[in-house]
Amino acid sequence: MLACAGCGRVAFDPRSVDSTVDNAIRFEAESGSITPLFRIEEDAANNLFYVIDGNSHGLGGAGSVGFTFEITRTGTYYLWTRTRSADLSEDSFFASFDGGAPFDFFAADCNFGPSWQWGAYRVALMCPNRGPITGIDLTAGLHTLVLSSREGDTKVDRLELLDDPSAVPDD
Repeated sequence: MLACAGCGRVAFDPRSVDSTVDNAIRFEAESGSITPLFRIEEDAANNLFYVIDGNSHGLGGAGSVGFTFEITRTGTYYLWTRTRSADLSEDSFFASFDGGAPFDFFAADCNFGPSWQWGAYRVALMCPNRGPITGIDLTAGLHTLVLSSREGDTKVDRLELLDDPSAVPDD
């Protein structure tokens, strides 16, 4: 178990997940290692905690949330996040695996509004078009995933790595 400092919540430690069991590695965003200006906030109406990029609306800056996890089987994995984005100016992060070059991750998947919704890492196209889901090749062993600031006010509740390109996370 991993205690979430400052949020009053205990989250499951995803490092012990065996991806061969249900083909998914799941993260509660607030269980990650948070660097300011990212911070934990509460959505009391939906009974959840989430991580917000605390930089100015629509502008990148300092901060990140990072995760360490273990893959038990080499393969291609698909990154999904559960986000809430009001518009195009607060719908993305930079993401990087294992200290590699960061890539643009438009997490809202062109779905904007007050509800939490799942979005996949895809080839970036201008909304309302969405490119194909893009896989990330990972070898068996320990890995890191870091979401860093691209657009302030971007919010993330959960993340999943799935090994099936047709699978979609559910709430």
